Amino acid sequence: MNSIWQHADWPNFRYADQLIPANQLYHYAQSAGRLSNQLQGIPDDQRLDACVDLNSPLVCHHSPI
Repeated sequence: MNSIWQHADWPNFRYADQLIPANQLYHYAQSAGRLSNQLQGIPDDQRLDACVDLNSPLVCHHSPI
């Protein structure tokens, strides 16, 4: 899988949303909403730490040094 910036159309993306099953979109939106609600309930400093912790594995996986 290529990194986002390696796609030929970067930064002008094209996608066919009709190819994504509706149930996958629904479950993603539901999960994102739950996560957002949980993050709203914690202090700002802990929220920042949580966001860094959530994104660090993704960044490390897609941007190897």
